[in-house]
Amino acid sequence: MSLTDAVLGIDPLNEEAVRYQMQAHARGGHLELAARSYRRHHDALRDELGEEPSAVVREEYARVLSGAALDG
Repeated sequence: MSLTDAVLGIDPLNEEAVRYQMQAHARGGHLELAARSYRRHHDALRDELGEEPSAVVREEYARVLSGAALDG
């Protein structure tokens, strides 16, 4: 279990942890895992608070979708 997994297990709405998790997955070449992290976060925010992820998290997700996140 990674540190970000532990943090998100306690606080699934932690945007900093989800962003780091997405970046780590992408740097490892696992874009699908990075996208899955975003979707879990998105769904948790929507279900619990009726909100969308922050602009910073959405931008990181766009980097994942475009493949730009592979560059670090």
